[in-house]
Amino acid sequence: MQYHTHLAFSGMIGLSMMEWAQVPDPTSYFIGLAIGALLPDIDHPKSKISNKVPILPSIISTFFTHRTFFHSLLFVGILTFSYGLLPTSLVTGIIFGTASHILGDMLTPAGVKLFYPFGRYIRLPLTFKTGGSIEQICFFTFIFISYKLIS
Repeated sequence: MQYHTHLAFSGMIGLSMMEWAQVPDPTSYFIGLAIGALLPDIDHPKSKISNKVPILPSIISTFFTHRTFFHSLLFVGILTFSYGLLPTSLVTGIIFGTASHILGDMLTPAGVKLFYPFGRYIRLPLTFKTGGSIEQICFFTFIFISYKLIS
């Protein structure tokens, strides 16, 4: 998925989970969602988040290939250790945003290495090409559903 679709998907998931998660600080939560929506692509040198921290992707890519560690349940599990170190709403947003990013990339033919370091790349049965017309339809659908959730 492209960055804007990850952000829209994360927003939709975040809005739908907000009441269940009992978020005390919505502003921190939505900042966390945006960070989490982009964070897994830190290992890709041409991603939006990599452009903000240019040297980091070069270092990371020497240890991990794209869609492996940062797109895994292991990474999501490690993020949970941020509770107590960062505001709860922020961490919850980062975790939901990261999980939505991983789920979104499972909708593409490449898939993700969900159980890194074990197993193979996993994708969902229905996939679409990154940047293609189906992704654009999904993007607008996520925006529309988000609008309906806040109305």
